[in-house]
Amino acid sequence: MNTKHTILRALQKGKPVTLSRLTDMTGSTKVSTRISDLRKDGHNIVNSISYKQGAFLKSTYTLLP
Repeated sequence: MNTKHTILRALQKGKPVTLSRLTDMTGSTKVSTRISDLRKDGHNIVNSISYKQGAFLKSTYTLLP
């Protein structure tokens, strides 16, 4: 299974997945590029960035219906 399919399978579970989790799952540092490829394929994927006390906390991706 390639990186793009691994990411899509994780997102299809319907819950937000962190960028670090996707990186760990795929072993790739090009997750954001593969997300972009999935968007070009027609998948509606949104990114949310969380902060705590003004500092970056985490980035998550969610597949919307």
